[in-house]
Amino acid sequence: MTRKELVNPFEAYLVDLLQNNIIVNGKTIPVMKRRPQLPQLPSITLDVQDVSTDGVYRALQETMQLIYERSTTIQLDVWSLDEEERLEINKQILDCWYKEQNQHYMYCSKYEDGDCLTTHSACAAKNTKSKQCPRTGTLGYEPLMLRHGLLKGSVNIDPPFDLDEYEEKQPILHSVFRCEGGYRDYVTLQGDPIEQIEYEDITII
Repeated sequence: MTRKELVNPFEAYLVDLLQNNIIVNGKTIPVMKRRPQLPQLPSITLDVQDVSTDGVYRALQETMQLIYERSTTIQLDVWSLDEEERLEINKQILDCWYKEQNQHYMYCSKYEDGDCLTTHSACAAKNTKSKQCPRTGTLGYEPLMLRHGLLKGSVNIDPPFDLDEYEEKQPILHSVFRCEGGYRDYVTLQGDPIEQIEYEDITII
């Protein structure tokens, strides 16, 4: 999946959350944009269901920018032919999210090949029970959601439900996760300087 195919920051967050991190029976499960053909199963696909504008957050006169708050709903689909394989993928998806939410070292931008790029020594979190960065502030830990500009506390991934396709010649096991996230979108205006902006029930002067 290329960056040009990604619709918004929340979709990019989900790709970085899961890509190369879901491994079953020694095989890395790919994260794709569209549903694959049978030989490519198992796999994970993303489908942007909705992008809504919650309102104008701020208007910047100096830079002629409007800052919108947007919320996104994404359907994350797991496709498999084996029940044990499907359950393991589902489990690892939620595990990845819990790890990212709890500042696991694997999602630290300063982590590389077992080392911390801030201290230039072995990662202090890797061999601990919690796997959490011990000094997030001084070591420069930046959560994945903040690196993608997502709003704090806006990300949620619901437990999956199943929509298996038994009518197929070879039954396809299909699990669905509903994912939600929010972010700010910066829009540069053309023309005269901003004096007053009206948006639904909001007026910004």
